[in-house]
Amino acid sequence: MISAAWFARSRTGRAESWMDRNNWLSIRKQLIVALALVWLSAPAAAAPVNPEKGFGRLAGTVLDTEGNPLMGATILVMGPMAPGVNEAESSVERLVTNFRGEFSAGHLLPGWYSLRISAPTRIPALRPDIRVEPGGTVREKFVLGDVFSSLRIQSPKTTSSSWGEDWKWILRTSASTRPILRFQDDDLATNKTKGD
Repeated sequence: MISAAWFARSRTGRAESWMDRNNWLSIRKQLIVALALVWLSAPAAAAPVNPEKGFGRLAGTVLDTEGNPLMGATILVMGPMAPGVNEAESSVERLVTNFRGEFSAGHLLPGWYSLRISAPTRIPALRPDIRVEPGGTVREKFVLGDVFSSLRIQSPKTTSSSWGEDWKWILRTSASTRPILRFQDDDLATNKTKGD
């Protein structure tokens, strides 16, 4: 005799196996769709995406004479303005180097730029005529010398004196007994004034 419990078990068993099969097919379909999407999007991901297609970039480093990066150096990027703006004025962008001495300016219009680099206690540098191309990056390296570094001053070796020849002639023609500078004692000066 078939009991109700056996019927419920067998029926539940059949329903579960049927659901497992549909669930497996559903997972399989989802996996196939996901793989197809990855395969179709691979060429788009491999192609370089450049949102700044008509613009260029300028990057570089600022170092001291020993090759150490200079953090906090100020870079003034001077270059062309946007179209429709008075061309007599050039745009100026101020940048500051990071702890590695690096700086970067993006979204620059194509054209000729000049860079002025300055840092405290350093001799400033100016680099004109830097060409920025659309879609390209220009890299520059700057080495700033120390203001307090020792300077070698060389004077030209000449036999003539800067005093001229007049003072020599005066000394030669003066009497040898006649002093050039006269020393007057204070006691003598006071005695003369009392006696007068």
